[in-house]
Formats: sequence, structure tokens, C-alpha cells
Amino acid sequence: MIPLLFLSSALAQDAQYTQLEAGELAPFAGYLFNETATAELIVEKQFSMSECDLRVDFEVNRISAEYDLQLSLSEIRATAEQEKLNYLLQQNEEQLDNYIELATKRPNTQLWFAGGMAVGIATSVTIFYAATEISK
Repeated sequence: MIPLLFLSSALAQDAQYTQLEAGELAPFAGYLFNETATAELIVEKQFSMSECDLRVDFEVNRISAEYDLQLSLSEIRATAEQEKLNYLLQQNEEQLDNYIELATKRPNTQLWFAGGMAVGIATSVTIFYAATEISK
């Protein structure tokens, strides 16, 4: 962890490196890492990059799954609403057909009224005629 802190401040400078053998003097001031420490730094960087890629992939997949879920729910709601509207439309059409059928099957009341008036007048005239003939 400590080498990473120093590494962040060292990134602001130009990188210098040289390979030293045991007992040799360093040509510049700085930190000396053996091959294991250097490998750890490289692996840590690769691990961090891999971990970052995995996190990004995870978040992208999570958001994509949430989007797909919301899209599916919206499609289901839209389908349900469409089916509901189709059902209501069908019911309204059936009710309208029933009303039309009732209106066309109803007897013609004006014709019945006219017929009743004619029969009533004819009956009244006949009774009047019969009454006047009987009284003579």
C-alpha cells in the first residue's frame, strides 16, 4: 500500500529505471524495488484494471437488465391496456348492435295508433247508425 502512495507522487516525474546488481550504487535518488516488488506492482496494476473492467461490465449488465425489465413491464402494461380497450370496444359494439336490433324489431306504434283510431271511428259510426235505425 505504501509503495502505491509513493507511486502516485512519482507519476508526476519522468520515470527512470535501471537494473542494479547487488552492491552497486544507484545512479539516482529514489526507491529500489526487487523483482518481486516490481512484479507485485505490475500485477496490482493489471488486477486493478481487470477489477475496474469487471465493475464496469457488472454495472453495464445491471443497468441493461433493469432497462430490459422496465421495457418488458411497459410492454406488458401496454398489451394489457390494449386488450382492455379492445374488450370495452367489443362490449360497446355488442351493446350498440343490441340497441339497433331492439329498435328495428319494435312494432311501428304509429301504424298501431292509426289502426286503432280507424277501428274506433268505424265502431262509433256503426253504433250511431244502429242507434238511429232502432229509434225509427
